Amino acid sequence: DSKIAALSNLRKTDWDDQLPFVTFNYNTSIHSSTKQIPFEMIYGRTPILPIDYQDNVTISYDDKHIKKLNQFFQKLNEQAKINIITNQERYEQRYDTNRSDPAYDIGDLVLIKTNNTRYRFDICYEGPYRIIKKLTPKTFIIQHIKKPTLYRQKKNEPTLIQIQIILPYNLSLVMIVEMWHLPRDNATCFTLIKQLFNIIFTTRKIIYLWGLKDELTPFVDFNLCSHDQLRSITPINLQHQLIYNTN
Repeated sequence: DSKIAALSNLRKTDWDDQLPFVTFNYNTSIHSSTKQIPFEMIYGRTPILPIDYQDNVTISYDDKHIKKLNQFFQKLNEQAKINIITNQERYEQRYDTNRSDPAYDIGDLVLIKTNNTRYRFDICYEGPYRIIKKLTPKTFIIQHIKKPTLYRQKKNEPTLIQIQIILPYNLSLVMIVEMWHLPRDNATCFTLIKQLFNIIFTTRKIIYLWGLKDELTPFVDFNLCSHDQLRSITPINLQHQLIYNTN
C-alpha cells in the first residue's frame, strides 16, 4: 500500500495505473523475510528484467531437469521457511528490547489513529492534538491545536438551537441545529450550515433568543457566528408572548 500511495498522484486517483509496476517490483525483488525472490520460488529461475539481454531459447522436455527443478524448489522453500522463522525471532527480540511504555502529560502533542477511513490511501493519523486533561494513565481529553474540537468530546452536554422565522400572514419556518450531530468542518453539509448562519446574521433582522446566550458559545468555537453577533441577539421568552418580525 505504501508503494502504491508513493507512486500515485496527490488525489490517489491513478493507483490502479501504478499497480503493475509495484507488483513487478515485488515479485522480482529479494524479500527481507524469506531472503528469496518470489519469481524464482515459483518458476525455478531468476527473472528476466526488461534491461536484460535475451537469447533465443529452445525448450525440450527432460526428466532429469524436472527432477532437479523439483529438488531446487524444495530447497528454496525450506530455506525460505528457515529465513522466515529467523526473522520472526529477530523481530520479536527487537520489539521486546525497544518496546516502551509511553507516558503522556498535559501539554504533550499527540496524533490520533483514524479508524473510519473510506479509502485505502486515506491518512492514517489525524492531528496534532494537545493533551489538556488526564483522566487516567491511559485516558485523556485532547484539543486540536488549530480546530475547535473540544466540544465534540462532551457527549453529555449537547447544544441545541432552534431557529424560528416568524412572518406575519405567512407560514413560519423552524430550523433546528444540534451541535452533537454537526458534520466535519471540511464536509459540504457543514459549509452549507455556515452559509445559513451567515445569511441569518447578515439580514439586518432582529434576532430573538429564548434561553441563555452562553449556550451558543460552541457556535462561536465552530466559526458559525462571532461574539459580537451573539451580543446583538435579544433574549425573549416565547412562552409568554409572540413576536412578529416586521423589520
